[in-house]
Amino acid sequence: MLKKHRDLAATFGQHTERQFVATLTKGTGSPALRNGYYASAVTQFFRALRDGPTDLSIYSYLLLLLGGPMIFNPARQLRHVFHSAGNE
Repeated sequence: MLKKHRDLAATFGQHTERQFVATLTKGTGSPALRNGYYASAVTQFFRALRDGPTDLSIYSYLLLLLGGPMIFNPARQLRHVFHSAGNE
């Protein structure tokens, strides 16, 4: 997807292209984190940070990664509780 659409994003300017790359890179880091591939997730989120330093969600993911599974798993459970409570 990156190869296919990067040129199109570049036509809208360098900032848009970098945001596009950062969003896709972050999108590959999230599943890696959810599935326990912490080293891969760290790599992907640092790449996303390089291309999109203004995306604050990248920083929150990196903070979760610093704690590893001992922090991520309880945070994930809390997120599930809050989302399910909001749907009631």
